[in-house]
Amino acid sequence: MNIEILVHTLATDSIGARAAARLAQSFAARHQVTVVTVRGAAEPHPALRLPAEADVLALAPSVAAGDRDDDETSQLVIAGDPEFRRYNRADDERLRTHLSASGADVVVALSSALGAALAQCRVPHARRIARQPAPVERFPDSVRARWAELYGELDAVVPLTRADAAAPEYEALRAAGVEVRHIAEPMLLAESPDKPTTGVVISAGRLVSHRRVEVALHAFAQTRATQPGWQLRVVGTGPLRRETRELVTALGLHDHVLLFDREVGEEDYYDADVALVTAERQDSARPVVEALAQATPVVATDAPFGAPEVLSEGQGGLLVPVGDVHATARALERYMADERLRSAHRAQALRIAQSAGTEQVGDAYEELFRAVKAGVRGRWGRGRRRTGGDAPAEARTVPTADCRVLPDGAWEIALRGVSGARSVRVKEGGKGRKAVVDFAVEGGGSRARIDARELAVLGEGRADVYVVDGRDKERRLRYGRCTLGGARDIGHLSDLNHFHWALPYATEGGYLRLRVWSRPSYAELVTV
Repeated sequence: MNIEILVHTLATDSIGARAAARLAQSFAARHQVTVVTVRGAAEPHPALRLPAEADVLALAPSVAAGDRDDDETSQLVIAGDPEFRRYNRADDERLRTHLSASGADVVVALSSALGAALAQCRVPHARRIARQPAPVERFPDSVRARWAELYGELDAVVPLTRADAAAPEYEALRAAGVEVRHIAEPMLLAESPDKPTTGVVISAGRLVSHRRVEVALHAFAQTRATQPGWQLRVVGTGPLRRETRELVTALGLHDHVLLFDREVGEEDYYDADVALVTAERQDSARPVVEALAQATPVVATDAPFGAPEVLSEGQGGLLVPVGDVHATARALERYMADERLRSAHRAQALRIAQSAGTEQVGDAYEELFRAVKAGVRGRWGRGRRRTGGDAPAEARTVPTADCRVLPDGAWEIALRGVSGARSVRVKEGGKGRKAVVDFAVEGGGSRARIDARELAVLGEGRADVYVVDGRDKERRLRYGRCTLGGARDIGHLSDLNHFHWALPYATEGGYLRLRVWSRPSYAELVTV
């Protein structure tokens, strides 16, 4: 079948873009897949693992994800929808034009805004399916009524939680002949529950009030008396970043908490021994399942639509009441103090997450397609094509680095999209003196090992990373996957006469960059 996935953009590393990439992975082995983006260029963000077999069609490649090229508000998106202000009349026209000429057998919209638009557009011969990422009960009454009216025109709706699928609005859709089926969001699964102990707790998600990151910080602070060797990593962007940093300082946790201003990745969960979810409200169990899929046990609140959807007490995780700092701290201490418990729950976590694997989710959608009788019309080629730009796919291949930080401070870098590489070059940024350090590429031009001690010549600030070919031509490296399992001890290399620490991160443009700390050796009084 020819399947189109309708998403806002692939140009950013957003939750919606990741959902599109993972769903494409679920379909690509069996079908021709095209991801249709309403905004942004066809080239996906480098952090997205879009399968090579999938095509990308950009309806507005010159319009950035957050821009507006028309002041008239959308007539297809429901007024009051959380994404209503994101779309305009020009988007409506582009969607209508594309869908009316689409050759798809199935079109899957990945948001309530695009689901409403799809319900009002004619797509000849295709079955129209909307994935509903948030509970319907979260909509205002006026939006809910219009949503039910429009979604009655679709062939199928896929709520992400069982609790949402039981809502009265879905019962009305079933009565109208719409197929309603809960299907998990696809996840990449760890190969095995066996992984090294890192002493890391991860709390990930957008820094907004309902995430209750202050509960995570206070609970972690309470564990310091009995479990001083652990580290908390807070990963996420959002408006409360400054308040979060101030609370870390006020609690005296600046040496024990790392803040990462970016979206969380699978490798972040894999690097952690425990995942901590303290949100008071959740749209789905996605943050919990992402951790379970990487064989990481979870301490999570019992908020509706969240962890209770997938966790039973003592099976792959521990449930705590919303906002209860002491209960959260006690649950963390249970995991911190008991390696055997963590090991048992790692295996359970991976078993629980199996139903969300890309292959299993693909099977579930296959059954849904059969239920709505999606037709197959002819044969389609499997060649990769990107219709958002003039250059062929091969010309847009960019060098990308996957890096792994080891406990001894060394890094392993695996290169992708590169041929004829001679070295990996780290160049200091900023004005004045700019140190340059080269590391030889080995393994047939695909791997380099970086000794953190050689990076000690870099001053405090930022440094960019390049791949260099035999003619000394530099190409800047994109940020791929980066696991930080050994990063907690990089700053304490015994043979350096000063404090030096370097961590990789992705720039807004998706390039690999290092944040470097270089300071005279000093001591801090932590406890009196």
